[in-house]
Amino acid sequence: MHNNEYKGRFLTFSTRILGFFSILFWVLLIYGFEEPYVAGVTVIAAVIHELGHIAVMRARHGGGRVRGALSGLRIRKKSFLSYKEDFRLAAAGPLANMVSAAAALPFLGLSEEYVGTFISVSLATAAANLLPVRGNDGYNMIFAVLAEGEFAERGFAVLNFVSRGITLSLCVVALYLMDRVGEGYWIFAVFYLSLLGELGRGLQGLY
Repeated sequence: MHNNEYKGRFLTFSTRILGFFSILFWVLLIYGFEEPYVAGVTVIAAVIHELGHIAVMRARHGGGRVRGALSGLRIRKKSFLSYKEDFRLAAAGPLANMVSAAAALPFLGLSEEYVGTFISVSLATAAANLLPVRGNDGYNMIFAVLAEGEFAERGFAVLNFVSRGITLSLCVVALYLMDRVGEGYWIFAVFYLSLLGELGRGLQGLY
């Protein structure tokens, strides 16, 4: 076997191991900061969200897969998608959460606590992913719309500015909640990692 084949297999193995431990990290983090049943519902909402993306990818003849990353679950596309397809792919995750929340409404009377928590977490998951923050579905949807417009480059600059502003603001809000009410650890972890990514990209642009 040639060295290139060994390197390719090692890289694939390393990527999968990193993805597995990244997912494990986030699951443990969720269970560390939430009540067990709330953590379970959060994981279910995340799975439903990714299934929405997977359904769209499978409809396009298996054109990609979901992989784990330290910044969360990410979509890895195997082939080129048009901007309209990119928009549909990004929208599928939040849509799946909203549809599942609507489907749970008739069962609210059976258990207001658990079903109500599922509906709330599903809608919160959809709303959080629709924020125009780099890596989120909302960012990707706006990016796809801007890419087909006349002033794409200027629009991208504004979108990136808004993304950084929201990320920094939510980190500050989370720090305030952590100091005042002992909450916000989960929000801080998510957006602090996003902020580090933004800073890393900014430093790369300087060199």
